Amino acid sequence: MKQYTQAGMLYVKGEFWEKAAASFLKGKESNRVVEIIDKVDAVKIHYAFAKTREAEGNIDDALTAYGRAGDEDARIRLLLSTGRNIEAEEIVKETGSLDGADRIARYYIKKGDYGSAIEFLVLSDCNTEAFQLAQQHSQMETYADIIADRGGIDDFKSIAIHFENDGNFLSVYIILSIIAKIISSLVNFSSKPASTTGL
Repeated sequence: MKQYTQAGMLYVKGEFWEKAAASFLKGKESNRVVEIIDKVDAVKIHYAFAKTREAEGNIDDALTAYGRAGDEDARIRLLLSTGRNIEAEEIVKETGSLDGADRIARYYIKKGDYGSAIEFLVLSDCNTEAFQLAQQHSQMETYADIIADRGGIDDFKSIAIHFENDGNFLSVYIILSIIAKIISSLVNFSSKPASTTGL
């Protein structure tokens, strides 16, 4: 291990940052890597550093390094494992990560927060599962609100049928109005003539 540390120090003197960081990591000298990591561009070094810092329990360094390595899913996993779900949500909303959204949904299902789970199931394109969860836990209004801007006709039909079976006819009317607007938009869009541009 000592030879890796010595090699790392020589690489630092020569300003070979990636080689220095790699040597320090092999020598289990991650604190020395901290001193030079900002000068390192290699993704694989940032990823190795992130894994090392995570194993050492230094979560903030690991999160930063995973970010530099471009591994947003690892950041989300780590944030959720430490109870920092709001930060994980922000990453998903910024990046649009479907896997990250699914991971957050599973986190909320385990916690019993079904409204949040439904939101992230929808964000992960798991509408059918979100609908089933909404049915099982009396969260259909939540599901309807979340799906309002991104749902398709079939999604809204399922919601309307659910409300009809529950005798909630006002909600059925609202959902059918949404379906009518979607159909009207589709008809208007398809009836417009294609524009042609002259030369």
